[in-house]
Amino acid sequence: MDVGERNLMNQTVKVKVRCNILCKYFAFSGMNLEGIGMPSDIVFVSCSNSSKIISENLLRSPDISSKYVDVIVLNDRNSASEAYADVISTSPHSIFVFAHQDVYFPKAWAEKLRLAIRQIEAIDPDWAVIGAYGMRGDGRHFGYLYDTSMRCILGHPVASPERVSVLDEIVLIVRGESGITFDAALPGFHMYGTDIALTAREKGLGVWVADLPVVHNSTSISTLDANYGAAWRYVSRKWKKAMPVPNLICKVMDGSDWPLWKWRIRNRLLLWRGKRKLHQRVDDPLPLARASGLE
Repeated sequence: MDVGERNLMNQTVKVKVRCNILCKYFAFSGMNLEGIGMPSDIVFVSCSNSSKIISENLLRSPDISSKYVDVIVLNDRNSASEAYADVISTSPHSIFVFAHQDVYFPKAWAEKLRLAIRQIEAIDPDWAVIGAYGMRGDGRHFGYLYDTSMRCILGHPVASPERVSVLDEIVLIVRGESGITFDAALPGFHMYGTDIALTAREKGLGVWVADLPVVHNSTSISTLDANYGAAWRYVSRKWKKAMPVPNLICKVMDGSDWPLWKWRIRNRLLLWRGKRKLHQRVDDPLPLARASGLE
């Protein structure tokens, strides 16, 4: 057997192994495999509590609707962090894109991700997590997206990947071979971007933001509710020795609840004075992606 034949056989084995892994996972999840294409190197994963929202946003993304990439939908889970940890444990050699159900990925987004990975691996082959939006300890934000809850573009195009301290949960790309995973004990659907970023940094692994623009077709929140508070306190206790830690909403976590309550009080005053407006998600994110120059 010559070198070319041996390489072809190795690639065939890898594809079969990945097929078996995904098939076992889908079977475990009770999902229908009909129409799902061959697995690629990138797997999209999302927790969903609304078939309407995910169908109109995440599943409408061109790379997903064309079956260019695989997608795993986890319905009606109690904890995003727990659900995502389960997925990572099924296939440790994939690139996982964990995303909110209301995120729309513009055309050719997967290729932009592959480019970003190549750029990062050239300087940090041991990277662990990449995000679409994040923050450094000095308060600077990095990333570029359209957010319907604010009716505006957040951030700026990222000329080259940037190291950050924490990441927004809207999009988190995890390299399975890094050994990093989510904390299955973290409750609810908040703060897991901060937690996994701190986990990676504690292990000396890279946390990055790259030029990966998306549309976050979300509804404005009127306050940071009790579920957010529970996740905030869990992360505050777990990472007490790492405090202060930057926070994309409340600016900073200091180990107490004060920054959280400070945001709640200020937000309530802004709403009462009419200086903050609440917005609903739109029916179709595609026009926003095009109008914003994202597609």
